[in-house]
Amino acid sequence: MRPWPRNQECPWEHYSEFKSKLTAACYRFAAESGSEWGSDSGYQCVEDAARLAAAHQVPFWAMRRMVEDTKLVSFETFMERLLAILYKA
Repeated sequence: MRPWPRNQECPWEHYSEFKSKLTAACYRFAAESGSEWGSDSGYQCVEDAARLAAAHQVPFWAMRRMVEDTKLVSFETFMERLLAILYKA
């Protein structure tokens, strides 16, 4: 993967799927914030995005850029899920 211009969307072939998983996480976090107990569905969506990136060996810098460009979840939340996946492997 090569760096891409700031004014363009990531050219990675799986980026739209990655972004849709983070979008779903964002919506689920918002929906769950009003419930007393909530659920882990938002985190599951972030984990799905992290699994996708890990499966395709996306470089760290590109993961950071893709997560930050979406502005949907924090990079810290994403990394927590990615590290949990890698720890289990």
